[in-house]
Amino acid sequence: MSSNFSPTPAELALVNKIFAKNDLQKFGVITGDVAVKIFGGAQLSSSTLGDIWTLSDTENNGFLSRKGVTVAVRLIGWAQKGEQVSHDLVNKREFSACWSHSLPSCVWSPP
Repeated sequence: MSSNFSPTPAELALVNKIFAKNDLQKFGVITGDVAVKIFGGAQLSSSTLGDIWTLSDTENNGFLSRKGVTVAVRLIGWAQKGEQVSHDLVNKREFSACWSHSLPSCVWSPP
């Protein structure tokens, strides 16, 4: 993952919401099983979600840190707009105007 990655306030808000609901023990990570449940609601193909996981879990830990979840959120947004998921999209910030309006339904609402 590039060091140029800088999350937007909307991305951080969504990631905070995800961790508040799914990291009750405050370990600071989201496991693969939990991620499947969360990101499955994005209605993307399993192949696309697998690509997103690969780009988000850069150290192949089998879990995502806050930064990894933030990268996944960004890539999900791009994928939902029809973009082919790639490393180049990790640093591309301006992906959706709807993100600036309090976690809109145009992306997805994590469980």
